[in-house]
Amino acid sequence: MSDKKVLSIEITSEQESQLESRASERGFTSLADYLLALVEADMSEVEPDDERIDAVESFKQGWHEAMTDQVITLDQMWAMLEDEDDE
Repeated sequence: MSDKKVLSIEITSEQESQLESRASERGFTSLADYLLALVEADMSEVEPDDERIDAVESFKQGWHEAMTDQVITLDQMWAMLEDEDDE
């Protein structure tokens, strides 16, 4: 037995025509394949909560480094970047 489900949405004829055009432009042979690809792409994107957590962790690390005097001056940073360019 298949675990697939059927979903339906209500759209106008104009919306259907636009979606079919976009599906065709992008090489899909059916509107269903195009819509499924859109859903799969959306589900594979990084979740906003994950991005927020990454930003918080990055801030925590930077704050810790600043508070423990693990910093370099801007001149030192430029010198390091110039050294990398010379390699």
